[in-house]
Amino acid sequence: MTKDFRILSLDGGGTWAAIQVKALIEMYGPDRRGHDVLKQFDLVAGNSGGSIVLAGLAIDMRLRDIDALFADAGQRGKIFAKRDFTLRPGGKGGRNSGPIVDQSGFPRYSTTGKHNGLAELMGADGQKTLAEIAMNVQQRNGRRTDFLVVSFDYDRERAHFFRSMPDPAHTIGSPSIASLCDAVHASSTAPILYFDKPAEVDGRRLWDGAITGYNNPVLAAVADTLATHRPADDIAVLSIGTGTVRLAESDSGLAGEKTLMQKRDPQSLLNDVKKMARSVLAEPPSSASYIAHTLLGGRMPASGAVIDGPVVRLNPMVQPQLNKNGTGWKLPEGLSGAEFAALVRLDMDAVKQREYELIAALAKAWIADGVVNQALRCNPLTLEPLIGNDTFSGACDAWKALAPMR
Repeated sequence: MTKDFRILSLDGGGTWAAIQVKALIEMYGPDRRGHDVLKQFDLVAGNSGGSIVLAGLAIDMRLRDIDALFADAGQRGKIFAKRDFTLRPGGKGGRNSGPIVDQSGFPRYSTTGKHNGLAELMGADGQKTLAEIAMNVQQRNGRRTDFLVVSFDYDRERAHFFRSMPDPAHTIGSPSIASLCDAVHASSTAPILYFDKPAEVDGRRLWDGAITGYNNPVLAAVADTLATHRPADDIAVLSIGTGTVRLAESDSGLAGEKTLMQKRDPQSLLNDVKKMARSVLAEPPSSASYIAHTLLGGRMPASGAVIDGPVVRLNPMVQPQLNKNGTGWKLPEGLSGAEFAALVRLDMDAVKQREYELIAALAKAWIADGVVNQALRCNPLTLEPLIGNDTFSGACDAWKALAPMR
């Protein structure tokens, strides 16, 4: 059954958001312009790295040019702008002054530098509000596409949304007056391990929207759409992730190399901080697509996997696969043991060229159906899909059935 109202949801994930662009290129072609892609959707929601992809579509860049932003080390450096280390307060120079940074080396990047880099990359269009961008798209395409960008209010300690439309829950409301550049800047300011201070927009101090649990913003997008009294059975969602690591559980009863199995990290304050900062990239995004599936009336599995639901998830999994006889774990096709191990350890910023190349290799193997696509729900021991498609091609076919080209 085809759906009339279509949502594109783009996860956060730093440089790993390059995966989203490569998926869109495979679906629509490298020379397709952003507004041509937006014609296929009525609402686009993005967080952090996904909001950068959203911005590229909004300012009508070609998909190949958005891809080039992530591929080029110099362009990545404009977003992950290295901190300009200064003297400690009261320092007078010399070898005892040192940078304002703790012994762990965090935070790594400059919030101000990132804002300057985003402003340069987006140009004049980046200074338009989301509502102005939506109007431009409507004039170009003959139909409206709205935008939703997620951030976290540092002082109020709750989600803050930038919208091109009024908040449907408010009887009195208006679209965000923030610029596209400022909205993306707020959404992509990952704290503690990464950027040195919150973004400042419209008098608010803001962090990455992942802190709210919306690293995958699909639930925010679905809630806003349902609040406008759009029937649930008229809504289709394409949710594109930025790669997820899931190793085999040691109690699965199946054999595998150590690099394929989940290990227990030693507990320490630094490890606790790292886990808290990174946890927002794992389970909340993974469960969000499943919850959206149920809210939109998707079926539960009875016999065999459900592959015709209203939510299509595209997301490569850095996870092992069962061997042919189902007795043990093996590496996914298209990735070497060294690449797999490196991807498991790779952080979201991934600034170095070799790190980007690992992400590109993952995307290539995934698009070729060698790396597993994330199911909305899977068997926790065998990792076999219960809801959703476990191949890129299968997920793309499911989306084409739900949402034929306009």
